Amino acid sequence: MNAYCVLLRRQPSVSTTSYARSKRFYLTAPTADRAMLIAVDENPQFRAIGIEPGDLHSRATPNKSEAA
Repeated sequence: MNAYCVLLRRQPSVSTTSYARSKRFYLTAPTADRAMLIAVDENPQFRAIGIEPGDLHSRATPNKSEAA
């Protein structure tokens, strides 16, 4: 299983001004495609607009030993 972060955008509707327009949904799944399907299935009011590895943020910040 791999960790993924699925980026979700709220489906257009009549009254969405009081809700966030987008959100991140973190989960583990065997493939990125499966992660997107699970995220949309669990959040029917949103649609998937992208996906990234769930540990992307931790890889973007270098360790102190790497930065030296």
